[in-house]
Formats: sequence, structure tokens, C-alpha cells
Amino acid sequence: MAKIGKITLDLSPGLGNPRNSEGAFYSLPDGRIVFCYSKFIGDSASDDGYSCIAWRISNDLGETWSDDRILYRTE
Repeated sequence: MAKIGKITLDLSPGLGNPRNSEGAFYSLPDGRIVFCYSKFIGDSASDDGYSCIAWRISNDLGETWSDDRILYRTE
């Protein structure tokens, strides 16, 4: 089977970020793409653990992405 597409951003969990969850893409009128997603922070990956809504932006149709920016944080 032919492989379609490619991975341009891998948000793997790590120390202080035990998991990432649901996300959504939005295309802006100027052509940029925004990706918002649930990012768990701290050391608990449970549904009631600390988390934030993070977002990243791409200026080149998803080829590269900015670093995380925090939109909203629970604590």
C-alpha cells in the first residue's frame, strides 16, 4: 500500500508533559494554519491532571510549526 502524506510535527509526551490529547486545525484567511490541542502538564496523565490548551502556528502550509504557546491553563 502506498504511503500518503508525511509527518511534519510529532508531539510525543515527555518529562513534564505526560500526554497530549484532542486537537483541531484551523486555516486562517492569510493562509497560516493554527493547531490547538490539550497538553497535560506535571506528572499526572489522568483526565483530571493539570493541563492546558496549547497552540502552534504554521506559516508554510504545515511544513514547519512554531513552539507551543499557551492559550489557557488549569491549576
